[in-house]
Amino acid sequence: MELALDELAECLPDARDTESEVEAAELARLVNQFLHGLSERDCNIFLRRYWYVEEYGDIARRYGTSLFRTRAKLRVYLEKEGVVI
Repeated sequence: MELALDELAECLPDARDTESEVEAAELARLVNQFLHGLSERDCNIFLRRYWYVEEYGDIARRYGTSLFRTRAKLRVYLEKEGVVI
């Protein structure tokens, strides 16, 4: 679990910088909006890693791909929405 959260930290702002619940709620809204914009397949891959904490190898075997591009897209999306990373 800790490894998966560390991976997401690359594209999310530092939790210590998010001091109010309003900012945290806005970040959650943006991540949800991002996920809804993904294809069903890419969304499933992302959720399997960061919600279900499935191993990379298992995801790669199931989908024949990695999620590095999706994580990079999340970072770009959040930066475009004004989230400081």
